[in-house]
Amino acid sequence: MAGDIQIRRIFLEKDASQIRTLQHDAPEFQKHYPKHNQWLDFALKEVIEGRRYAFGIYRTSFSATATPIVDLVGSIILKREIYTNSFELKNLFVSNEFRKKGYGSALFEVVEQFCIKRGGIQIETEVPSIEQNTVNFLSKREFYVQEHSESLFKEGDKIYRMVKKLPTKYTGDPFDLLNLSTWTFENIYRFQLTAKTENYFDYKIRL
Repeated sequence: MAGDIQIRRIFLEKDASQIRTLQHDAPEFQKHYPKHNQWLDFALKEVIEGRRYAFGIYRTSFSATATPIVDLVGSIILKREIYTNSFELKNLFVSNEFRKKGYGSALFEVVEQFCIKRGGIQIETEVPSIEQNTVNFLSKREFYVQEHSESLFKEGDKIYRMVKKLPTKYTGDPFDLLNLSTWTFENIYRFQLTAKTENYFDYKIRL
């Protein structure tokens, strides 16, 4: 990747508006999702309200006068499914000139770690089957096709429902033995904690 990059979570309207500008005329979305721009406005509103998550990858370059220029070149929008503890990858986009240069990979890696740290068990997404570049990108990141169906958004389109299982990872204080033990029993051994005392090792578990 040429130039310096930053990857950060997006919270503010001014940053969300850059995603809107980046994707507004993207042919991939216009082709498969005729109402993409209306959906994007709705999704970005939920990002600002904290009901969805958005991440952007920014590239820093310099003008002829050595003035730094920071451009948004890619973005991801996520939605968390509370009851299944899964994350839906609702939107993934990298500007055409920055594809196959590592920007998408760097962005997705940060987003994946974000999901893992929040206890996500998997990432799900839907991709038009004809978009082989996107399908291949996800396949290389261990997504698999769970279902093949008709698109709800454009007649005649075929959709792959793709899923990636996430590893279970403890992200708390490694020196807090009570929380570490509790997490291990609940997440690795699939026990349910029913009681505990001040003694780190005196608690009951049941299947």
